[in-house]
Amino acid sequence: MSFHEVIVFTITIAGVFIQVEFQSKGSSLLETHYWIMSIFFVAFLVFAAAWLKSRTTPVPPADGDNVNHAGALSEISLVSGMLAIALLFLIIHVVIGCAILVFLAIYVMMRIYSRQPVNDRLFLYLDKLKNAINGNLDEEIPQAIGGQ
Repeated sequence: MSFHEVIVFTITIAGVFIQVEFQSKGSSLLETHYWIMSIFFVAFLVFAAAWLKSRTTPVPPADGDNVNHAGALSEISLVSGMLAIALLFLIIHVVIGCAILVFLAIYVMMRIYSRQPVNDRLFLYLDKLKNAINGNLDEEIPQAIGGQ
């Protein structure tokens, strides 16, 4: 069972808990938790679209210039799925939802800082943007660490 399937299972179980909790109340979730549910729907749609696209995207060979789009889509899917779970748990129990959000933030920061070539390209693009804003388009941009 993949982690994506665990996310779908957890979202399903959290949805059942929310349904049981709100079945006796006269108001709907969109009335009481409008922003949480709106963000949940967007996060869940991003999760589903990225997961389905990552399953149909072929993995490129391990060349130096090829980018692994399936891996990036899988990461986007995991993060948006965890965000969807955290939002549902914010409705069920606020403390658990906040704890999941903290762990999600830590996970995202660890993944960002573990990808050194991505960081180097990011700094290269930020240097290009800074030079473009300053009007110094003719300046040579120093190469990022790692020869990129």
